[in-house]
Amino acid sequence: MTVMRPYCVDPVSPRVGHLLEAVDQLFAHWRRLLSGGLQPIVSQRPYLLDDCPLTFGAGIIQIRDYAKESDDQTLLRDLSRIQEVLKSAKAEFLELLTTRDGLDYFGPKKLLSTQTFKFPTASEFEKSPREAPCPREAPSCR
Repeated sequence: MTVMRPYCVDPVSPRVGHLLEAVDQLFAHWRRLLSGGLQPIVSQRPYLLDDCPLTFGAGIIQIRDYAKESDDQTLLRDLSRIQEVLKSAKAEFLELLTTRDGLDYFGPKKLLSTQTFKFPTASEFEKSPREAPCPREAPSCR
């Protein structure tokens, strides 16, 4: 059981429930694999501190890398299922965020203003140029 699992007992959305089931399935297959005595190793990943095998506490990224390197079809199928359900859950979440009957997080859509701002052709300073005082030492002023 994970630390977050107690907070996910009754998911509000069926899609969230399916996502949790897909993640649980991946980790169930991972535990079964490790219980069989396998010591999975992935090669040269930036997150690795040493060459030790992966453990029960490996995350989805580590499991994905192992599955790709070893061509473990069961884990790859589980990972594909997670991606599929995650995409669906993200779409549902976006809808919840943006719809009026949801959170309407971004507020109502505003029409772009057709009003244009006109800049003056020249400022008062530019309209009446003043001569700058010429330094006495400058040769062009003589």
